[in-house]
Amino acid sequence: MLDAAESYTKDSCVRQALHCHRLTKLLTLQIHFLNTGQNIMLINLGRHRLMDCIMSLPRFYQASIVAEAYDFVPDWAEILYQQVILKGDFHYLEEFKQQKLLRTSIFEEISKKYKHHQPTDAAVKNLKKLFTYCEDIYLYYKLAYEHKFYDTVNMLLKDPQTGCCLKDMLAG
Repeated sequence: MLDAAESYTKDSCVRQALHCHRLTKLLTLQIHFLNTGQNIMLINLGRHRLMDCIMSLPRFYQASIVAEAYDFVPDWAEILYQQVILKGDFHYLEEFKQQKLLRTSIFEEISKKYKHHQPTDAAVKNLKKLFTYCEDIYLYYKLAYEHKFYDTVNMLLKDPQTGCCLKDMLAG
């Protein structure tokens, strides 16, 4: 596959070269799972099985490799909801954030998903912690308020760095 990618690159077939490179990563990950005795199938998946497969992978980089190899855009908000809110895996979130994918819309989507379920104490704690990753202070405040995290709301209003800005936004 690497030789094919190199040949495609030499022939200026960039898309084919990238596709070969992504498939090489997928094959490498599949071999890793086989060598470690994990019964996870990544090769020749139908589109209908991709989301479940991606959701089952314990690390973001693994999910990303599968998504890229199949040219599939998963519902990252759902995956983060499952991994971070339900399982409490903030390492997954950190990997996701390192790829510059943690946009404000993700927080809003996860918030909506959270509202549709009966939260456990752990899920409440994880959602509160997730919101601390939101760099948009107004959205952080708004989501905390919507979820009745009044301790967080008060902390944001009293904080010298965020309080003035929030009070101005709320007044306007």
